[in-house]
Amino acid sequence: MNEKKADEKWIIFTKEETYFIFNIHQVSKLENQFRKQGVKYRTIYYLNNKPVTYEIGQGYQEMSSNEEMEIIRDVQPVVEEIEEVEEVKTVDTTEDKLSNNNNDGETERGEIDAISKHRSVRE
Repeated sequence: MNEKKADEKWIIFTKEETYFIFNIHQVSKLENQFRKQGVKYRTIYYLNNKPVTYEIGQGYQEMSSNEEMEIIRDVQPVVEEIEEVEEVKTVDTTEDKLSNNNNDGETERGEIDAISKHRSVRE
């Protein structure tokens, strides 16, 4: 009886941010907060890294890429694609730059419970 647990995540999109959440209770809290603040948002449920929707009588159905992008574009403006890259920036990976830790042992990026918050960037 080695059943593999399904990989679940929810991604909540707002105009300014994209939130990756791995706990349904955190999803509910964040959505309630957005409703109270009047923030427009959309949530997509991912099951085993595939965007899904629930259909009555059929269960979970995988969304098409177009359906997924339509939901995202509903709240996030579309960024025009850049044809050419004129400048390439490199990242300094020296030990001094990599060892910036807070006194409590967390990295500068930090953790927000079960939520990862990222500014959205589309290429």
